[in-house]
Amino acid sequence: MLYNRGFGGGIVLFMSTRLALPTEVLGVAEVRRQLPAIARNFRDHADTGVVYFGSYNRPDAAIVPIELLQLLASFVEDAEIAERVQARTAVDTGGRHAPSDVAASLGIDPALIAAEKMALLGELER
Repeated sequence: MLYNRGFGGGIVLFMSTRLALPTEVLGVAEVRRQLPAIARNFRDHADTGVVYFGSYNRPDAAIVPIELLQLLASFVEDAEIAERVQARTAVDTGGRHAPSDVAASLGIDPALIAAEKMALLGELER
């Protein structure tokens, strides 16, 4: 998308709504000069795309609206969780343990824990 070409004191903002290939790459000095206008445009226009910038007409970096960054962060988090689940699944033997067996293997008496729980609840009711 192209916003504000020749508008608002000569502000030129080139933005793409896709992440794949930029439609225009701004120079670093141009972005530095227009940064307040870019931020304002992100704030005022929900559908604003990504601003690409770099040297020699090559995209080296991008400025993205916070909503897009948050969306991307949730996808990255989901991918990281999926990776951990796959790693755990790969080594899972399928064996499961009852809580009482785990307690017994650690030398914990479930009856003592239940009694302590009841005593603490009784103190809270006072």
